[in-house]
Amino acid sequence: MSHTAVLIYNLNEEGRKKSILAGGNGKEEQQITTDATPEILSLGTVDSQGNVTLDLRRPERVILETVWKENTSGYPEKYRVGTSSYTGCYDTHGFSETQTVESLITYEKERRARLQAEFEEKQAELPQLQAEWMSKFEARKAEEDAVKAEREAKKQAEEEKKKKIQEEKEAWIKENGSDYLKDCLSLGYRCNKEYVTERAQAEFPGFTCDYSDSAEWEAIVSPSREAIDEVKTLKASGADADIVWLGRPPVIDDEDPYWKDNYPREAVVIYNFLGKYDLVKEV
Repeated sequence: MSHTAVLIYNLNEEGRKKSILAGGNGKEEQQITTDATPEILSLGTVDSQGNVTLDLRRPERVILETVWKENTSGYPEKYRVGTSSYTGCYDTHGFSETQTVESLITYEKERRARLQAEFEEKQAELPQLQAEWMSKFEARKAEEDAVKAEREAKKQAEEEKKKKIQEEKEAWIKENGSDYLKDCLSLGYRCNKEYVTERAQAEFPGFTCDYSDSAEWEAIVSPSREAIDEVKTLKASGADADIVWLGRPPVIDDEDPYWKDNYPREAVVIYNFLGKYDLVKEV
């Protein structure tokens, strides 16, 4: 008794119409049972029960796969060529004519020949694709390294700036600070506000430090002679000074609900004291 094989294929709508006109069942899925010849065995599959099947409904296609690797900045590590069967519900192949065993075998042989040719063509493209990927990866990596280096340099510069400010602060306190500041420094207590306030009073007598950025002012028109003379002197000494119309002073007496009665008024401002603070002096 010879072994049989089942050949399975699909008919598209045109093929289903022709099947009905020819006296067939008009179904999408068609099956032909025939002898399991060596040729069919070479093209089909045999399951664990010995059933031979040649299924032409979802033919394989050649695909270009990417192999991913961590820490490659969004690019695949390499490419490779593989094959995959169509899995979508619309990815089946449908014939427009009812098929015979011979026509199905011929179709499958030709399809596999085209598949092999396409496979070899894509294989030949791999070196170029790999080179393009490497070029993109190296460019991206260089860009990321540059950004990282810039960030590190900025961080280091900020740390050096903080260190320099701290060293300057400690040196000034040791040389000019009050006993209070010296005790805070020796005991390790933070006292930046007191340091800035005390140094501002020492270097610019009469000025008040706007430590909390609470003062408010706007441009002034027709400043006084006194204010102009003071700003000229300050600028000559290298200070960044200006005359303003002060609407809110740096420090407000909480016990005086009528402080607004004295404002706005003319004032002189020194900007960027110690690179950060504004000093205010009412004229």
